[in-house]
Amino acid sequence: MVALDERTAEGTFVSNVANSVGVMDTVAEVSGGRWTFQDGRLRRFTYDRGATAFGQSYRRAGPGRDRPGMLSIGLNEHLETAPLLLDQALGTLTFQIGRNVTLGGRNRVPWWAWLLLRGADLEVDGRGIVRGGRLVR
Repeated sequence: MVALDERTAEGTFVSNVANSVGVMDTVAEVSGGRWTFQDGRLRRFTYDRGATAFGQSYRRAGPGRDRPGMLSIGLNEHLETAPLLLDQALGTLTFQIGRNVTLGGRNRVPWWAWLLLRGADLEVDGRGIVRGGRLVR
């Protein structure tokens, strides 16, 4: 788990894992989440399920809610269906927006939300870290 540069984000993160999330003052089931970033900020979000709950909470959150916060890579090869541990399954990428000061970032907004993606490829500075949801050795 690592704090991200709050000023940098471009493109779309698409989730393929349904999950229960608590975002500040709301608890909801979400699935099919898509977050689109431009110039370091979340500019558009859609969900197949849970859009209303997410949108209401997002609108109530303060400045910084639209900034990238954290990236995590799941490492446990035995977790796939444990509801509270979905983010820890092998190769699952968790992308969070909002608060990241507890991880060494600078964003102090008292709000955060996340999306999960399994089976992805991840590169950092051109070096493969995850391919097809498996860690590169």
